[in-house]
Amino acid sequence: MSTIDSPCHKTPNVSNTQVALRFRVITSVILIVYGLIGYVSGLTDPSKMSTAVSWINSLITYGVMIGGIVMAVKNHRDENQKGFITFGKAFGTGFKTNLIVSIIQAIWLYVFMALIAPNMMDQIMQASIDKAAA
Repeated sequence: MSTIDSPCHKTPNVSNTQVALRFRVITSVILIVYGLIGYVSGLTDPSKMSTAVSWINSLITYGVMIGGIVMAVKNHRDENQKGFITFGKAFGTGFKTNLIVSIIQAIWLYVFMALIAPNMMDQIMQASIDKAAA
């Protein structure tokens, strides 16, 4: 009996928590390195950042995050689910991937603002005040 004839396709019950760990770490490392490159090169300087640069920065960041989620779900489907994955399992894998990446990024942002660029918050606030006044 083929898969088409059987509406109930059984997939292995493999946890998605540990499956895509490498994509969570890879995505986080890419975002951290991208942020550091932007900081060192001055592209993310709040006092000099234009709207176009801000949009491009956001698109690259979201693209990396979405790419990491897609790769994690695809990896889980191909390696652990025998090429078939339900919406719930795909959503769970993507959600857990995004959650872990967000937690790592929040920790990194705290370390970055506290140790590497402690004056960055003041620059962001001043740039916001200047934009509001203009």
